[in-house]
Amino acid sequence: MSSQKVVPVATMLAGLSLVGFGRKRLLDVEARRLNLSRRVSALSETNDLLSALNSIARTLPDSLNMRDAIDSVRQQLLESFQPQVMALLERDSSGAWTPRLVEGTQFSLNTETEELPEPLAMAVDQFAPVLWPSLEGEQGLNEGSSSGMYTALRARDELVGVLGIETTRPVGYGQREANLLSGLADLAALTLDNSRRFGHLRILGAQNERTRIACDLHDRLGQWLTYFKMELERVSSRSDHDLELLRLSWEAAEALDELRETLRELRSEVNDQRTFVGEAKELIVRLERRSGLSVSLVVVNPGQTLTPPVETEMLRIMQESLNNVEKHAKASTVSITWNVTQGVGALTIADNGRGFERCQSARGNSYGLMGMRERADAIGARINISSDLGVGTTVTVSTADLHSKGPHT
Repeated sequence: MSSQKVVPVATMLAGLSLVGFGRKRLLDVEARRLNLSRRVSALSETNDLLSALNSIARTLPDSLNMRDAIDSVRQQLLESFQPQVMALLERDSSGAWTPRLVEGTQFSLNTETEELPEPLAMAVDQFAPVLWPSLEGEQGLNEGSSSGMYTALRARDELVGVLGIETTRPVGYGQREANLLSGLADLAALTLDNSRRFGHLRILGAQNERTRIACDLHDRLGQWLTYFKMELERVSSRSDHDLELLRLSWEAAEALDELRETLRELRSEVNDQRTFVGEAKELIVRLERRSGLSVSLVVVNPGQTLTPPVETEMLRIMQESLNNVEKHAKASTVSITWNVTQGVGALTIADNGRGFERCQSARGNSYGLMGMRERADAIGARINISSDLGVGTTVTVSTADLHSKGPHT
């Protein structure tokens, strides 16, 4: 009798187990379905966004180019106010100021707010142009100016720059000109901000284009230079020590080596397989081999990294800095320090070269330094370039808290 009762109970328990197992399987299937649905939805949204961006990119005006935008603002200022002195400084994400338009005055590449001339510093805190009808001595941007106007540039309730213009004419600026500058400042601010934001997107999204250009250079110019070099070597081997042919052969070999290094730099990036430290070490080995420089690299926290896009831009800044050292600094040693601590990255590059004066760094022939600042700004980093004549130059780049990761796996 008891055995007959046990069988139904066992059957019941087995049935309940099957029901529980079946329910768990159903829940797992439903969870996977929901997860797949979310992924499909995210991919669909991404596809729509990329399509929209592609359509927008095909219709973007030329004014989104920073140089074109600055040229446009300059032309409007000349036509409206005929100034002899102009200064437009862009405020980067770290709060420092980068000169974008400088005529009749001088600014260093790294300008802090407390280093701004008094009229510009006053304008930063105002929401209307600051009018100085009478300038004396060193009050303005140029000692010879008689009057000036200065205004903050704000876009989307954010301070993006500051603009100052001055005249040396006896009859200077008045309230009428200040009112006109107020309207022009709004347009200049939006133009500057749009150009800056577009530049950030272009910098961070340029890797595929860099790779394509590298392939084109290798397939076309690289092969042609190789053929040219081999032909020169063949012809010079038949001649009786023709010095001119030997010189041409040597220059062709040098050009080919420089092209190969450019291709390596274009292709270099940080990803899950290639670390910042690994790429930096390879770059240093090649630099020492071709230049004779002694370069040291200190990695403070080897186990900590930033996200690959941020580290890629830091690598690009290091490449440009080392290129400047090799071509212009006449240095013998370079010290590099890389440190990631609690989500903050810091890169320091110091050389013992000839250095330069601060005002020289803002001149038109320093596109390399300007490019470094633009790359830093694109990832929300702050760059400081300090230099002393006869002592050397130090470049320091520090990021905001960008959520560092552990070692690459």
